[in-house]
Amino acid sequence: GVDLVLYRKTGSDWASERTVGIGPIALTSTFNNLFGNFDPTYFPDTPANRWALLHTYLASGISQGLSCDGVSLLTSVAKVPDSLTGPAGCATMHERGASSTWPLTATFNPVTPFAGDFGRSISIGGNMMAVGDPEDSELQSQSGAVDIWTRDSKLTHDWRKFGRVKADLAETGARFGRSVATDGNLLVVGAPGENSNRGAVFLYTRG
Repeated sequence: GVDLVLYRKTGSDWASERTVGIGPIALTSTFNNLFGNFDPTYFPDTPANRWALLHTYLASGISQGLSCDGVSLLTSVAKVPDSLTGPAGCATMHERGASSTWPLTATFNPVTPFAGDFGRSISIGGNMMAVGDPEDSELQSQSGAVDIWTRDSKLTHDWRKFGRVKADLAETGARFGRSVATDGNLLVVGAPGENSNRGAVFLYTRG
């Protein structure tokens, strides 16, 4: 089975507030039946919580991840399944323009020959974006890595490569970067294969 854990932030501290047991997940599960036993008070059906479709963008590959800060829309395309010679994935940036358009402004590709699943996880926050590659094998086989880009402000499209983050003690199969989240100052990275496949979460602060 699967559990969904909710955390609430008080000041600078995070504490587990509730765990929801979802149970076994069938391949045909949808969001509605997956979270059908979820407490509706967390997502009350009010006009403020309803969404209207603005536009649909058709990806040129398999849509892997999405992250949006209201101005920039970051998407990623997965690598070609079971391909030894195909691309290791990529990420694309759409910036909000006039009349609710979101034109493509940049494409981000792996910057290392060790990339294996670039774009498996992505996150944008503040003036930072993070792209995870859990199959990066620069240190160990599938030890993983996260690539970081930064910009000057939300008014510019000048994304620049900032650096790479890897676990200090990289383990074979750690898959560091399988999940990422950032608010522009903090970076959180998940590594499900770390700690003998028990998993680990790494928290970084921007120095």
